[in-house]
Amino acid sequence: MSFEIVGFETELDTDAALPPDCESDDHTVPISFEAFFPSSFMRLYTDAETFAEFMRDSPWHVTTLAEFEMIPEPDLDVYVDDRTEFRSWTEMLRAAGPDFIKRVQNH
Repeated sequence: MSFEIVGFETELDTDAALPPDCESDDHTVPISFEAFFPSSFMRLYTDAETFAEFMRDSPWHVTTLAEFEMIPEPDLDVYVDDRTEFRSWTEMLRAAGPDFIKRVQNH
């Protein structure tokens, strides 16, 4: 099974629950940004309470995944470096991954 981070399709302020069929091995399970970066992660490693707040405070107006994907990664890296304990977006993703996997396994 693989995971794909998605977001902005639903209310950004909602801490989305994990997908109900996390046991499946035959398809990609879409994961919201809020599920991948829960409030506990955001409060610990960033200066925002939620991922939605993190993006609202950014220099970009982002309401869709397509808009998020249009952000140049070097620019996103600078923003992440300024607002988090991480030096880059990739580093932030890698830090959140193990916690997410634990939550999925315990679901």
